[in-house]
Amino acid sequence: MKTINYLFLLVIFFSVSCNSSTPKESGCKCLSNSKLKLTAINDNWTCSHDYYYSGIYEGTYDTTGKRLSSDIWTPPIEGKYPHHKEIVYCDSFLLEEVDVYYSPCLYNTLDGPVREILFKRYDYYMHQWRCTYEHAVKLDSKRYKELYFFTTDFITKEEADTIADSWLKVGVMERF
Repeated sequence: MKTINYLFLLVIFFSVSCNSSTPKESGCKCLSNSKLKLTAINDNWTCSHDYYYSGIYEGTYDTTGKRLSSDIWTPPIEGKYPHHKEIVYCDSFLLEEVDVYYSPCLYNTLDGPVREILFKRYDYYMHQWRCTYEHAVKLDSKRYKELYFFTTDFITKEEADTIADSWLKVGVMERF
């Protein structure tokens, strides 16, 4: 009888440990382009799944105590990297879609050369756009004539579309 109880406890322990170590999500989620609010994903885009989203979700969906994960979709541009798409999830709920664009220009900062970055976000929970633009501002200094610092501004979706289109028209830069 003692052996049966011991085996029963061992089976319960084994099943609980296997269930807790198995991630809830694996691989990229298949998205229909009809659901996307930003850049459409083509069949030739590649995807990598990140179990822990490294960005910050700024919407009002309650993510307290929950794990955010993301799919990062990259277009096939032969060794170049002008933009990518992030799809952010909280468990299985789609939170936001983020298109990230990089400026083709480098700006000298105290930390070295840096590119401007544009984030176009659509929040599926709030049904609204949040666009931010991390851009270079020239230092007003005689000592540092060609030095920039960066600031972040909230901009409208129309302004974000204009900036992204102009960067993509200039051409793509080398991957950094």
